[in-house]
Amino acid sequence: MKHSINRTHFQQLTKDRKDSLRLLNKTSMRGIRDSIIEKYSEKAHFVYELLQNADDVQATKVQFKIRAEGLYFIHNGTVRFTVSPPNQTPVGHINAITSIGHSSKKEATFKIGKFGIGFKSVFQYTTTPHIYDPQVAFSISDLIVPKLIKDLAHPMKTAEETLFFFPFNHPNKEATAAQQEIQTRLQALQFPLLFLNNLKTIVWETEEASGGYTCETQEEEDSIDKTKNLERVNCTKIENKKKQQQALIKITRQEDKTGLSYSLAFLIDKEDNFIADNTFPAHCFFPTRVNTQLKFLIHAPFLLTDSREGIKLEDDWNKALIQQLAILLPDSFAA
Repeated sequence: MKHSINRTHFQQLTKDRKDSLRLLNKTSMRGIRDSIIEKYSEKAHFVYELLQNADDVQATKVQFKIRAEGLYFIHNGTVRFTVSPPNQTPVGHINAITSIGHSSKKEATFKIGKFGIGFKSVFQYTTTPHIYDPQVAFSISDLIVPKLIKDLAHPMKTAEETLFFFPFNHPNKEATAAQQEIQTRLQALQFPLLFLNNLKTIVWETEEASGGYTCETQEEEDSIDKTKNLERVNCTKIENKKKQQQALIKITRQEDKTGLSYSLAFLIDKEDNFIADNTFPAHCFFPTRVNTQLKFLIHAPFLLTDSREGIKLEDDWNKALIQQLAILLPDSFAA
């Protein structure tokens, strides 16, 4: 099967990235390079990046396969990788994933999974990510330099799926440590599907263990307030065939100017009573490191710090979102 992207644009992009690499490799720039890769305080934080980007390309199911040789990530998204001439807009997906902070996404400021900086955390585990898309297959070396892979096919994916392969070949990360850190991150996810738009199923497996997450949503009509969406969500976590289930009531409203949504989610028991056993961090699609001290979950498209772990609390946009969430809270009790 042949690549169906513009080869001329790909070659131009490769040349441009090699030019950028010469600057990035200068001694005076090494600190910048290292800070980009080591930006996150949590191990295997790139898992969130992969999930968010799969959701953005309309995937409904993802698979993580952890093997001795590396990590395979497979999704069924329908948006294909594109390439554009360097330094032009709109930005192609390959341009974005081989850049530093130059995203292909619309409204990228409000999304956690912006190809560019976030994806670079995979370089803590690999030196050469491989990507197999239905239209193109390529690897990335030296953080930003793409190279075409001749064969589009891969035995672990169907013709319509997209596969990322991260070989465990980093000189400073043992393969066994990489496997364990990624497995631990996948096992520790809390409600990873709750605030995503398209993704419904996460499956992970190693040679010895397996697990996953699902969310089933039932929309309920709010007869009092038509401006908010009321849903009953049943979240299931599976690990080695053992199931843990949790029901939540999620209440969502859209921000007036952008149409972006913000939500509150309350854990409930079998009798629909509110569960108030724990507090939760603020969420921007996934949890941040901002502890709200609230016994329910809040989600909004906050402007985050570069590490995606903090919220810029003094930003006017974020202040407005917090105010909207505060208004939504008493409205929720009228649901």
